[in-house]
Amino acid sequence: MSFGDPMGFSASSKDGENTRIIMRPFRSDENIILADGFSHYEVAKYLGSTNAFTPDQETEWIKETAEEKDSVVWAICVAKNSKERVGRPIGTSSIGYIRNNRGVSGCAIYDTDMWGKGIASACHKARCYYAHYVLGLKAIDSGVAYPNHGSLKALLSAGYVVTGKDYSTFFAAGNWHNTYRLTWVNPTQYSWAEFWGHNKPEAEFVSARKNAKESLKWAKHNVTFL
Repeated sequence: MSFGDPMGFSASSKDGENTRIIMRPFRSDENIILADGFSHYEVAKYLGSTNAFTPDQETEWIKETAEEKDSVVWAICVAKNSKERVGRPIGTSSIGYIRNNRGVSGCAIYDTDMWGKGIASACHKARCYYAHYVLGLKAIDSGVAYPNHGSLKALLSAGYVVTGKDYSTFFAAGNWHNTYRLTWVNPTQYSWAEFWGHNKPEAEFVSARKNAKESLKWAKHNVTFL
């Protein structure tokens, strides 16, 4: 595992603007871009980061990520058109701690000019599709700090469900915030049955299953493996 297979798709904003997205492995020469992107406080405050990063640190992160056995990671890139296969990195997405057909997801877009364009929502759907189609996962867990309303909304639209809160665990911009815990259950029949077993699915998960199915349906028709 380590880096995920490259995927291409288009993200759409509320006003109809389309952005061509490529999710692919990071390249070693993108360490400077990563260090610069994640060192801005406007981004770091949503990630719980309290320090800036150097290119050397990002180089080490790329090397360590390539050797991980229980995760898949992608660079989120903006491409000029559907023919381009590399694009410009603007963030990262991942599924980590993969055990017993279950993982933990994460996503961060460090280019603030790309916020509000539907990119995170599309990346969540593509990642869920990869989790189902390639990894065969039955569920994905995630967490979002309370100030990050955009990320919470994007996860819910992909079929995640808020399962609880951790109180006063996230410090940003001079205040302590709560953190939401979320879970996405693979809506396909076999994985859904495996996840719930003899337990009755809770109402909020039954409702969210519709969004999860729509996410997989969207990805099946829009995501291309490169």
